[in-house]
Amino acid sequence: MQKKIVLLLIFLIVLAFPAISVAQLAPGDFIDVKGSWAEPEIQTVCKLGLMQGTGTTAQGFKVFSPENLVTRAQLASVLVRTFRLDYGQIRFIKEPVASDYYQDVDNKAWYASDVLMCAINKIFDSTENFSPDSAVSRMEIARTIQQSFTAKGIMIPMIMSMPIYEDTNGLSQQDMNAVIFVSNTGIMKGDGTKFRPGDNVKRA
Repeated sequence: MQKKIVLLLIFLIVLAFPAISVAQLAPGDFIDVKGSWAEPEIQTVCKLGLMQGTGTTAQGFKVFSPENLVTRAQLASVLVRTFRLDYGQIRFIKEPVASDYYQDVDNKAWYASDVLMCAINKIFDSTENFSPDSAVSRMEIARTIQQSFTAKGIMIPMIMSMPIYEDTNGLSQQDMNAVIFVSNTGIMKGDGTKFRPGDNVKRA
């Protein structure tokens, strides 16, 4: 009888605290990346402070959302952290805000300061709207990476060879230069004979 009472208590505790039934996670681990093909990379970029999680579960576990698409706001934040984008040599009479550059960015949004830094460094194409929640394509990531190197004046010695991709013929010269840059530096690679410039990118 006593054994049944103990088992019943254990069962009730598990129901009341479901987090106990989950395998123990180390501090900083994300509950949704275990076994992911990108788990080592996710851990690395988070330890370096380049990326962050997207929230927590009801039980308090950190979530990375590896299958979610990368948004323009998230990309802006990663680029600012990776390249340490700042004002550089630019000085302003009045300190600028993100809405000075994009009419659809709330200056109180979590990404506002990162979007501002990207605007000042001319990382994204100049338009009236930034569309922070829109998913980014591989082409846009390639373009902004090259622009970030340019903004910081970082020169990368490399052999200028033309990558052969069968799906880049319709790209502008500017975009093709970005593809060549990320391909030759090894930052981004194609999938066999295709670069897939229009494909969206997941957080993983």
